[in-house]
Amino acid sequence: MTEKKSVRTAQAFSREQILESKLYRDRRDLLGALLKEGETYTLAQVDSLLEGFMKGKVK
Repeated sequence: MTEKKSVRTAQAFSREQILESKLYRDRRDLLGALLKEGETYTLAQVDSLLEGFMKGKVK
């Protein structure tokens, strides 16, 4: 018996799509500063960027 392994690829979204999404409406201003124009991001990447920023130290 052979098992089929499914490979899932995370869907990537443009900066504009993320900024317009309801999921991140409370962090829209912050994401506008963190995300680069012309790049695409997965939701995991966006969450990681937000988490990294929020855990950063104040100088």
